[in-house]
Amino acid sequence: MALAMPPAIGSEPRPGGAGIGDPYFPKDGNGGYRVRHYDIKVRYAPDSGRLFGDAVIAARSTKSMSRFNLDFLLRPLRVTVNGERAEFRIRGRHELVVVPARPIRADRRLRIEVRYRGHPERAEIDGGRPWRSPGRPAFVNAEPHSATIWIPLNDHPSDKATYDVTAVVPRAWKAVSAGRLVGHHRAGTHSAWHWRVDEPMASYQQFLGLGRYHFRRDDRPGLTSLFAWSSGFSDRMIRHIRIGLGNSRSYLRWLGKRLGPYPFHHIGGVVVGGIDVPTIESQSAPVYGRYVFRYGYPAQARQIMVHELAHQWFGASVTVRRWRYLWLQEGFATYLGWWFAAAHGGPSADEQMLSTYRLYPRDAHWWTIPPGNPGPGPSLFRSVYDRGAMTLQGLRNRVGLPDFRRILLSFAREHRYGTATTQQFVRLAERVSGQDLSRFFRVWLFRPKRPAPTVANGFPAT
Repeated sequence: MALAMPPAIGSEPRPGGAGIGDPYFPKDGNGGYRVRHYDIKVRYAPDSGRLFGDAVIAARSTKSMSRFNLDFLLRPLRVTVNGERAEFRIRGRHELVVVPARPIRADRRLRIEVRYRGHPERAEIDGGRPWRSPGRPAFVNAEPHSATIWIPLNDHPSDKATYDVTAVVPRAWKAVSAGRLVGHHRAGTHSAWHWRVDEPMASYQQFLGLGRYHFRRDDRPGLTSLFAWSSGFSDRMIRHIRIGLGNSRSYLRWLGKRLGPYPFHHIGGVVVGGIDVPTIESQSAPVYGRYVFRYGYPAQARQIMVHELAHQWFGASVTVRRWRYLWLQEGFATYLGWWFAAAHGGPSADEQMLSTYRLYPRDAHWWTIPPGNPGPGPSLFRSVYDRGAMTLQGLRNRVGLPDFRRILLSFAREHRYGTATTQQFVRLAERVSGQDLSRFFRVWLFRPKRPAPTVANGFPAT
């Protein structure tokens, strides 16, 4: 008779981690599994402000687990794992702990279903309430968090996934979300709108708008487009919006010459009126706050659009593996805005670098926040934009334009649809240029002091 072999060491099911391992946000994301796809169906009742949802999450376990967590802020009603009813409980501010009927072995497919409801406008995260619903039309987006207000998920940019989102709203309304519109229908007093994200996307880039919108479709071979803006804008404002959004393709062409082919097959854009929302680079469909076009369509508005569209390469396609690497997104997008301005009659990138440098005196607190490790909380977004952009212009001056172009192209290509770290960018820059750039990057990214304006630090020779 054959004897049963004892289980391998470490194979016994253990609880999945309550965080994915990011020191800036220890409870963000979850350990023990990776998500492949989210299929979300929500129904919004404007009279009460209540949201009803059903989420189906396709994932794969990375370890044997007795339980696992999801990040979520609304009230779960029912949870199943692989078709079997699971126990669940809420722990802390946003941890949904799921205990499946039977332990999960490593490297197994998971189908997690969550039925839920709640009032998302009451949910608080990052000290605020990102679900905005004045007068009951609603919009939610924010960085670094907001999706947990209406989707149970693994909320960290390192676990990118594809999405299907279907939203049911009153018949006269529309729903807008990240990705492309793949279907809609009206029946009775309601309408349903189905949006799809085909390539893996970081969770913070997901958004949802529910209300009255106007659509403008512009499909051409190889690239579909659907632009949206809230009803209620003046005719003058609508002209500015249409001109701005209509230029998206030309901006993508300009960026593509410097960063390689556009990573996606759709480009959209949403301009939100009546609600103050942040401008965020949501994948293949950036969200623009109304302030972008409020004063017409000046150079500043064009630069903002280029910034958000540059994020389609650095942010959407190449995403930070941990939040401390945020300069790889914000510094890069800011720099591409500088480059665009210089190529269209504005000051040169060197002039923009020097004017930013002079804007902050030597003893300014801003210089004490190194963009390569800015820290969590309010400091996370303080220096990564401008000091990150200065780092790139300094690198361009150090290695020369041909090598600088090769570095950007290679970085976008090598990490396409994936994640990246600062160390990977530094190694790439040294490999392409053949230079030892360790001190250069240490000065710009990690020292909490103002870099000396020297040629070695990438400042233009005078």
